[in-house]
Amino acid sequence: QRFHRHRHQCWEASTFGHGDHTGTRTRGLRNDRLPIRLLSTEFDHGEQLDSDGRIAPSRTYVLRFDGGSRGNPGIAGAGMVLYDSVSQAEVWCGMEFLGDGFTNNQAEFSGLVTGVKCARALGVKHIVVQGDSQLVLRQISGEYKVKSPSLKGYFAEAMKIIHEFDTFQTNHILRGRNSRADELANLAMDRRSSAGFIVSDAPS
Repeated sequence: QRFHRHRHQCWEASTFGHGDHTGTRTRGLRNDRLPIRLLSTEFDHGEQLDSDGRIAPSRTYVLRFDGGSRGNPGIAGAGMVLYDSVSQAEVWCGMEFLGDGFTNNQAEFSGLVTGVKCARALGVKHIVVQGDSQLVLRQISGEYKVKSPSLKGYFAEAMKIIHEFDTFQTNHILRGRNSRADELANLAMDRRSSAGFIVSDAPS
């Protein structure tokens, strides 16, 4: 399947100043007790949403994620894109700047964790997660054990969110099919900023 880009690019909200709200701040998601808020300006209220402008809970959505590190470990970022599996439209995207001292695998895992958190915050109940990291996907599916201490926290956080979906599947895709998420991960590293979600300081 070929998914197409949403007409509203996800980083525009950050670029044009819509990412700052009183009492909230945009930052990396390394504390799962902080609830996620999505930027409403980044949604295309088309057929992939229900009549109230929300994610249609009966539909299956496709999350593609990617992450990278310049130096490995080094400056790292992640990109996430959510598509409607029926219309193949991009309905949400985000990018996350992690900071310095992170590995490629940590960045990949962070992209998956942030992506599934945002999907749940949107109301997605049925999801297929796709990425080009066989390691991360096989660890999530249980084929591989998570041996690296630096990845165990990401794995535990991902599994906790995954269990909140009604259905959850993973698919490995080639890097060429993951160019949109890769683009966002690189943009996060270039700009050293996150966009597409807001993390509230209020406890959940």
